[in-house]
Amino acid sequence: MLNQTPTNATPNAVLRLLQAGRAADAARLGKQVLAQHPRDPALAQIVAIACLQSGDAPAGVALLRQAHALVPNDAGVAFNLAKALGDLRQFDDALAICNRPALARVPDFMRLRADLLKAAGHTALACDAFARVIAQNPRDIAARNNHGNALLEAGRAEEAVAAFEAARALAPQEPTLLANLALALVAARRFEQAIPVAQAAQAGAPGNAHGWQAHGRALNRLRRHEEAMPLLVEAMRLAPRDAAIIVDVALTFVALGAFDKAEQGFRHALSVDPRCAEAYLNLGSLYEQSNRTAELTGLIEQADGAGAQGDQITVLRAMQARRDGAFETARDLLASLAPDGPVDAGLRAQLLGGVADRLGDVQTAYDAFVTMNEATAANPLSAGFDRGDYRAYIATLDETLDPAWRASWPEAPPSQRPAPAFLVGFPRSGTTLLDTVLMGHGNAHVLEEQPVMAAVHEEIGHLRTISALSPERVAQLRQMYFDKVAALGPVPDGALIVDKLPLNMLRAPLIHRLFPDARFIFAVRHPCDCVLSCFMQNFHVNRAMASFLDMDNAARTYDAALGFWEASRAALGLNVHQIHYEDVVADMAGETRKLTAFLGLDWEDGMLDFQQTAAGRGYIRTPSYAQVTEQVYTRARGRWERYRQQIAHVLPVLDPWARRYGYGPVLADGAAG
Repeated sequence: MLNQTPTNATPNAVLRLLQAGRAADAARLGKQVLAQHPRDPALAQIVAIACLQSGDAPAGVALLRQAHALVPNDAGVAFNLAKALGDLRQFDDALAICNRPALARVPDFMRLRADLLKAAGHTALACDAFARVIAQNPRDIAARNNHGNALLEAGRAEEAVAAFEAARALAPQEPTLLANLALALVAARRFEQAIPVAQAAQAGAPGNAHGWQAHGRALNRLRRHEEAMPLLVEAMRLAPRDAAIIVDVALTFVALGAFDKAEQGFRHALSVDPRCAEAYLNLGSLYEQSNRTAELTGLIEQADGAGAQGDQITVLRAMQARRDGAFETARDLLASLAPDGPVDAGLRAQLLGGVADRLGDVQTAYDAFVTMNEATAANPLSAGFDRGDYRAYIATLDETLDPAWRASWPEAPPSQRPAPAFLVGFPRSGTTLLDTVLMGHGNAHVLEEQPVMAAVHEEIGHLRTISALSPERVAQLRQMYFDKVAALGPVPDGALIVDKLPLNMLRAPLIHRLFPDARFIFAVRHPCDCVLSCFMQNFHVNRAMASFLDMDNAARTYDAALGFWEASRAALGLNVHQIHYEDVVADMAGETRKLTAFLGLDWEDGMLDFQQTAAGRGYIRTPSYAQVTEQVYTRARGRWERYRQQIAHVLPVLDPWARRYGYGPVLADGAAG
């Protein structure tokens, strides 16, 4: 007879199948037996567990609800139901069970409640819940570990380190604890400390992906990206479905300049976890800095559809609002971010400063940029840089301009190739706009901020060694330069190399030694606007960029750099075309024609379509990535006037340069500084 219950169909038979690991068979048989005993709560729970273990979670939860209705005071059934509901992300129902007065103080339910709060994204409540579990049982290592993870998710990195250290005191060699501690140390910016802890985790459990991840993250934060990559790839091999690890690999590709691979990585992370807010933020940032605004909009729609939430998604919305000109909306979104949340404080302050500037809220903007620079300065990678060191270095270059020393140079050998042109100027002087215009010329090969001449400089050491360079050595260094250019990509036959790196202005003697006939394009902008803009940028700190962490050092570095440049220009007789940013804004066509004539290039109409050129450039490395896709605008011209009160202390330093470059006095009384 069809559908007849087997003669051996008993509750004990179901239990034996489940104990034998045959969950699917136990579920099938159990449902038949349960039809004969519908009010047996123990049997309903056994069949529910069989359904859960065989992957039929909805059926398992339904059976647990049935059992719970039969025995509402049975703590075991209630616990299993709450846990199964949590696995189905039905957190409200699960928490309602854990919060019942009769269960709320039971240790198992206290811990489950904490786990549910963490899984539901209620990190602040989860942190408090785990703290109560630990207070009840201070030797609960798992609770201490989960407490640390919750604190880390809440952005409370130092507290997370303390929580993991407390757990480590109870289990010093536990690899999972060591890996989590290493990740917390990275989040707390204690990168050097994180490395040996991560290595201990790797040694203790080579199959634990998070030890490899923590080690790779620490190296990435130390900008040792080549070393980080194989560690993170191994972590991804061990845990191919861990979206956070995939994001770490993609971020490493960003740091290495492999932007296509980075984009693939972020998208892969989202395929694994469609709610991964970190992947959305980093992919959105990549789109934004590549000026792919339509794709940024589509990404936010994708995040909404997946139910992704959190501060990272809020930042994406703020980026989009800023791009759309909805600056008040962007400001309000940024103001809603948690102060200690997952969004980097420097990024948050940078975005807020830019939006406030566009709204004309000068003091809020200036204060935000101060906060941004303080956050940058607090990074351990910034600690080794003295803000005045670069200025002190510039002072040591003066000896290279002694006329007698210059006369001692052996004559450079003739070059077999045309000399490059060098686009220089103080940072934020409009060099990115100019290099984008030149990229639109079919016979110009533009190097965009590649440290080619820096490598040659490193090869010879201090500029004072130039006088000792023999003609043969000059030829070798010249070839080294061209080899490094070729390694970046093929140079079309007959194309003029235009090497754009603003602070190559300080390498003018070396450039002149290697290429006596080199042409220099010198970009000039109002000194006050230029220095203020440097202060407003969130640069990666190095020896030079550390100068821009405060207005005083930024202005004094400008004074030192321009002083050396002008002395080099006079002493060496450099072939210079000086071009003012403000003139380019006022008459793009006229200034571009003068520039091409200086470079010996024919005029091409396509050069004026610089927005299209910029849109095709992909990821733009400089802070000007957004501006170069806009129509030429004048809002940044004279911006410093609005900040006169905030930057009054540096105006005496900049006044002589403003006069020299034709902008007139900047001091309020017109007196020279």
